Amino acid sequence: MISNQNFANIISVIATSRLKWLKLILIERNNPIELDYLNTIKSKLIKLLIKITYRFSDVIIAISKELGKDLEKLCNKKVVTIYNPSFDKNIYKFTKKKIKKKRYKIILKVARFEKQKNHLMLLKSFNDLKSKLNIKLFLIGYGKEEINILNYIKKHNLQKKIKIFKNTNKVYPYYQISDLFVLTSFYEGFGNVLVEAAMFKLPIISTDCKSGPKEILNNGKYGDLVKINDKKKLTNLILKNLYKKDKNKISLMYNSLERFDIKQHVKKYEKIFEKI
Repeated sequence: MISNQNFANIISVIATSRLKWLKLILIERNNPIELDYLNTIKSKLIKLLIKITYRFSDVIIAISKELGKDLEKLCNKKVVTIYNPSFDKNIYKFTKKKIKKKRYKIILKVARFEKQKNHLMLLKSFNDLKSKLNIKLFLIGYGKEEINILNYIKKHNLQKKIKIFKNTNKVYPYYQISDLFVLTSFYEGFGNVLVEAAMFKLPIISTDCKSGPKEILNNGKYGDLVKINDKKKLTNLILKNLYKKDKNKISLMYNSLERFDIKQHVKKYEKIFEKI
């Protein structure tokens, strides 16, 4: 039995506790730090139950190494890391619909409009740059924070500089025409969008958040890392990447994408199935 995500994992452990013949694999895609950010009675209870129940599974799989280490400390059981198979060449099939490239530079962010994704950090940096450069910011996503994002855009008169796209089924052509990809999350489990951006050879800036980004970007060797809410550093990195692209970083990142190929993913799962 394979279960994914903390609340489902907890229920799976409890529901199968007497089925000794059954092998249970738990997959965790969120770092426990998420539960600390939420800081609700529900999140505190889930964290406690993770600590109590996860150790009774046969295998625990995390989608990034740091996530795995943090989970090991919490549940006192070894955790295996298997990265998301987000390097999928089928993505290129969805770029047949071409979008005409404009004369301005484009910064792209693809993320749900939720507090976790910390859009405000990017909006503040972009606001500092709006009058200096011929740039636009494209935000692709949907969620509860949309009204706050729109209010910030209106308050700072950014309506002509920022475009919001809610149809996430047609995201890939926007990677093609963009000049820079930025992720400003408070936390991530992995960060699939970073791999997608690398597939289109975009320079990447990401917050150095738990857990996936620093591993995907090889501790800053394949893209730039910035501290959470360091607006000034982000602004400087945007300027650098838009006008002085580090082609070596872009190339190194692109050439490292096999780490996230579905074939690697399948091999690691097969080994686990054979072992248990």
